[in-house]
Formats: sequence, C-alpha cells, structure tokens
Amino acid sequence: MLSGVSFLTVVFWVWVTACVCALVQSLLLGMHAWEHRRFARRRRQDARPTNNSWRVALLSPCKGMDLELEQNLRNLLVQDYLNYEVLFIVETEDDPAFPIIQRLAAQSQVSVRIIVAGMAQQSGQKIHNLTVAAGHISPDVKILAFVDSDICPAPDWLGRMVARLYRPVPGAVTGYRWYVPATVSLANCLLCSINASIAALLGAGSQHIVWGGSWAMRRDEFETVKIKESWQYTLSDDLVATQALHAAELTIHYEPACMAASPMDYSLRGMLSFLRRQHLIGRIYAPRLWFRSLGMLVVSSAALVGAAAILAAGFVVQQEASWWAAGFLSVWYAFQVYRGLIRRDLARVYVSNWSPAMARCTWFDVYCAPLSLLVNTLVMLSACWGSRIVWRGIAYDLDPHGQIRQINRAEVPLPSIASMVGERQLRFDPPQPLGGANESSSSQLAASAPRQALRS
Repeated sequence: MLSGVSFLTVVFWVWVTACVCALVQSLLLGMHAWEHRRFARRRRQDARPTNNSWRVALLSPCKGMDLELEQNLRNLLVQDYLNYEVLFIVETEDDPAFPIIQRLAAQSQVSVRIIVAGMAQQSGQKIHNLTVAAGHISPDVKILAFVDSDICPAPDWLGRMVARLYRPVPGAVTGYRWYVPATVSLANCLLCSINASIAALLGAGSQHIVWGGSWAMRRDEFETVKIKESWQYTLSDDLVATQALHAAELTIHYEPACMAASPMDYSLRGMLSFLRRQHLIGRIYAPRLWFRSLGMLVVSSAALVGAAAILAAGFVVQQEASWWAAGFLSVWYAFQVYRGLIRRDLARVYVSNWSPAMARCTWFDVYCAPLSLLVNTLVMLSACWGSRIVWRGIAYDLDPHGQIRQINRAEVPLPSIASMVGERQLRFDPPQPLGGANESSSSQLAASAPRQALRS
C-alpha cells in the first residue's frame, strides 16, 4: 500500500509524463500543420487540368433540407469538367429535396438523372441510395465520384479530383469539408475548431481515410475491390470503403483542391449529437485508429487539466510544482496558438467566401483551442459505449462488427433546417450561372442522355 506522500509523487510523475507527451504531440502536429499548409497552397496554385476524356458519374445522395441545399446542388451542375453526368438519389418523391432537384435538373445543361431508391431495409439509407444508383450508371462511365448534399464545391472540384485518377497509381482520391458558419455561436465555433483540427491532419501521403462527402475512384477498381458488396448491412460508406481499399493495398490520396466549403449552423445540442454520432461511427468501423486518437486526446486533456489544477492550488499553498505547471501551460498554449494560426491560414486557402462569422470562428480556433480539445475529448469518451446511431431521422442499431441489426424510422422524425437554425440562412455567391461551365462546350453534352426519374 502506497503512503500518501509516495502516491502523490507517483501521480506527479505520471502528470509530468503526460505533459512531455502532450508537448511532443503538439510539436509534431504543428510541424504537420505547417507541411499541410505548404502542400495545400502548392496544389491549389497548380494549373487546372484540361483532360476531359474519361466520362464521370457524379453520385449525390440527398435526404432532407440541408442549409443552402439548392446552391450546393447547383454547384454540382456547373463544374469545369466537360464530360460528366449527375445522379441525384432520394429515398422517396416525398423528400423535401425532390422538388429542388427537379427544378435544377430542368435547367441543367449537364445530363441529370433522378433516382428514387426506396427505403433501406438492410443497410444505411445513404448506402442503399448509392448501391441502387450504382446499378444505373451508364456503360461508358470510367470514374465514379461521390458528393454529399451539404457541401458547396468549387467549379474546379470535379476536374481536380479526376485529374489525380489519370495517373497510373491505383486507388481513390478524397477531399474533405471546411465548415463555414452562418452565425457566431459557441456551438458553431467549437465545431469549426474541432473540424479544422481534423482537416489539418490530412497531407501529401497515400494512406488517408476516404471522406464520403467528397471522393472518387475508377469504376473498374470500384468493382474489383467489391466496395458495393462491402457496403451490405453497414452504415458507414466511407470507412467501409477505406477498409476495402486498404485490404486491397490500394492508395488513398488527399487532394487539397477538393476541400469543399460546408455551410453550417448548429444548436449546442445538435452539435454535440452530431459530434458523438461521428465518434460512434469511428469507434465501430475504425476502432484501432479511433482508440489511438482517443488516447492522444486523453493524454493532452489530462496534462492540461492537471496543470490547471496544480497552478490553481499553487495560489493557495506555495508549491514548487506550480512553476512546472505554469511553464507547461505557457509552452503548450503557445503551440496551440501557432497551430491555430496555421489553420486560420488554411481557412483562407480553402474558403473563398470570407464572412464576419467565419473570421470570428477562426479567431476562436486560434485562442480557444484548449476548450475545443476538452469538449472533443469528453464527447469522444461518451462514445465509448452505445450502439444506436441516429442519422438523418433514422435510428440504426448496430452489432459490435458494424452490421445493422434493426432500423427504426417511427420514433425519430427528420429535423428540418428551420427547426435547427431558425430563419438564418448563409448565402454563397454562385461561381457562375447554371450552364455557364458547359454552355460553350461541345453540343454532345447539351444533347446528352435525357433526364429521367428511376425507381428501384
């Protein structure tokens, strides 16, 4: 049995070890963030690709009303790439997104098909939508691209992504999202900060994780790796695709030009629910990576909380350890501010429509990163248990292997944008009017396959 003094000594040296680990971690993450900024700036300055020979099918599953949904979908129809078709997939014609898609399809110069997939019975609704759509792709399509309805891609988004697939190196190309807040609130600032810290982990390597809202791969590899089959009975399209690609020893490259702005406006409760859902999915479908990430967050949070407690106690009882705590907090916080400034630079690189709300949220990320760290750690710890995930108004019960055991639609109503964010709206300036990118292209696209609604 340890005496009181010896026990406190052990606790102290455990805390010192956590502090050293936290400082090393912050140093390495700062170096990586600097390299990410260099890589992103260089890639964004590269000349736009001009090769349009491979036909692309762009699959966009839609459910409910995302913030700025119409503008997001409109941007998919004005891409610089001249040889593509768009497949919008909805669950039913009663979906609020359906009339918006119909209106955009009627105006589009690009071939558009609207697929009514029906209700999912054995997999997540998004995966069901993608699986049904995969059976309606034109025979001449060489590339499959996937995009979520809550991002607002730039005009060169598709062309930049496809250009990476022209290289002989097999695999997939992924982008990511950069949140653009509609208003300044604690929830928006926290989520922007947490998301930016995750985005900064991407870089020039070839073993990234697919993000389902912005990625693409060759059709023949999609079929060879059997991603469609891997999706059966599962909920996470991107992490399951990542598992299949890694198992086949294929690469996953990150393309900075495919980082897309994502309009957002969350309540505090909605933000915490969203964040926990993301962590639950990560724990179930990528447990090794998830628990490593949790360990890093817990170490940094423990060092931070311990230092704050020792420093506070030092004001009451003079302790030599309080100087250690003050030194650690000063150095560690300096690292956080440095990383926050780099992420603010990255926000300038990735987001062209700079708003006052965006500016304030980025300054929050610079100076309040410790708060974001603690919130993210607590939410991640809360995701250590539980197997029910609510996504787009549908509750899914999962087994430990990520297989869906039950789907429940009755008890979870699909929230509307109005109920989540009131009447606030964030406006994006469209890059060009509908048809602008393709209007001057060859007439074969203007006269391409007729728009149609398909039912599975």
